[in-house]
Amino acid sequence: MSTNAGLIRAFIQGAPVNPRRFVKLDGAGKIVQAGANDAAIIGVSDQVGVAETGARIDVRLTGTAEVEAGAADSCVIALTDAGAADDHAEVLVAVHQI
Repeated sequence: MSTNAGLIRAFIQGAPVNPRRFVKLDGAGKIVQAGANDAAIIGVSDQVGVAETGARIDVRLTGTAEVEAGAADSCVIALTDAGAADDHAEVLVAVHQI
């Protein structure tokens, strides 16, 4: 799979985030990994390895991104063509307005 650079922005992590996972902002405006059925997804984590809380993390806000389904990551499995944990899928990250 290939990825399109799109818009990538650095944020501070509010909790450790795994690579290539859907992310959202917490109440303090920091990035945390999104959970199942989370409507607040803003992008996809774009880093290698899991950085510590408080570290900077790049988030892909637009364009295509590869996501990985975690062991209990029903969010990724439900929203993509990933069939099970550790599968990868390419998604389109788009800016939306409500």
